[in-house]
Amino acid sequence: MDVNDSHKHHNSSLIRLLRLNHIALLLVIVVIGLGALTRLLDAGLGCPDWPGCYGFLTPPEQAHHIEQAEQLFPETPVVRHQAWMEMIHRYAAGFLGIIVFAITWLTLKHKAIRSNTKTVACVLSAVVIVQAIFGMWTVTWKLWPPIVTLHLLGGFTTLGLLIWLRMALYAETRLTDQDTQSSSSGHLISLKRMSLATLIVLILQISLGAWTSSNYAGLACPDFPTCQGQWFDHVSVEKALSIPTYDDLSFLHGRMDAQTRVSIQVVHRVGALITVVMMALMILQIWKNPLPQRKGISLLLGSLLITQVSLGILSAVWLLPLSIALAHNLVAAILLGSHLLSMFHIFNSAQTDEQTVSETKQLINGQEQQDGDFIPNNS
Repeated sequence: MDVNDSHKHHNSSLIRLLRLNHIALLLVIVVIGLGALTRLLDAGLGCPDWPGCYGFLTPPEQAHHIEQAEQLFPETPVVRHQAWMEMIHRYAAGFLGIIVFAITWLTLKHKAIRSNTKTVACVLSAVVIVQAIFGMWTVTWKLWPPIVTLHLLGGFTTLGLLIWLRMALYAETRLTDQDTQSSSSGHLISLKRMSLATLIVLILQISLGAWTSSNYAGLACPDFPTCQGQWFDHVSVEKALSIPTYDDLSFLHGRMDAQTRVSIQVVHRVGALITVVMMALMILQIWKNPLPQRKGISLLLGSLLITQVSLGILSAVWLLPLSIALAHNLVAAILLGSHLLSMFHIFNSAQTDEQTVSETKQLINGQEQQDGDFIPNNS
């Protein structure tokens, strides 16, 4: 097999791996949406055991099975639509796990893929395993808010790693835009720092959103921009971030008092304001930099940011309708994924330019050495 055939075989196998990654990306969005829907429909304990449902592989349907299930779990009567919602979420998450493990195995098996890309694939599988454990604890710890929050963040982490792996695999095909060589790494240093800072702020804001959801504080403020007609009166950050004591009772519908839920909601709104400012500044900086896809990235991030803010406001003033609340969760995931895509382009552009500078220096040094070889020896 000559070099061209080997290169084509390398690219074709990577393209097949990319297609599998795309399936996983679509599925992880579905799983995140199903998780949000499970919370919104109060179906988090639709099946009080794990991994089964009332001791069955599927929710009990027949009368004698339901009777048997309610004898096993007398404190949790069978609600069919909630049980099915929970199990569909589990089935989808399990299928996603299988695909992720397949992606990792194929990535490790591919000899030409760089070690950094293989490390991302291994971390991805590890996160999926941890996510499954958190899924079990969500049920067995009866929706204790810290576990629910970490479980939601695990889903977003899975999405982020899949996107980063997708971009890394795409770079392996050497089909990326070569125009990145025209970028100046000096211009990108501040943008790299801004993108990292914005990522941290975005993750913290998503965490606050998860904390708001897991404590059922979404309806604490039915107005906007004020909260129950007030601004920051009686808001306690300490209460908002306090972790409830775990016991054997269920945390379904939340156990925080009304004032604490108001504090959680207000802190989430303040976090949203900070996130909007940070992302707006980053979008403006992307627009001003000579990135090859700066307009597309800026428009994508800007559109998603405006959509997410609008959904957040509508969730409050329309009293958390199911469709708006679900969309608010999904757009948050897509916004995070889009931000990671933009970061990959930013860092890849800087790295490509630095590599070009390094290769140029090596070429100059080599040429100088070569010229020195032609200096006549007068001895």
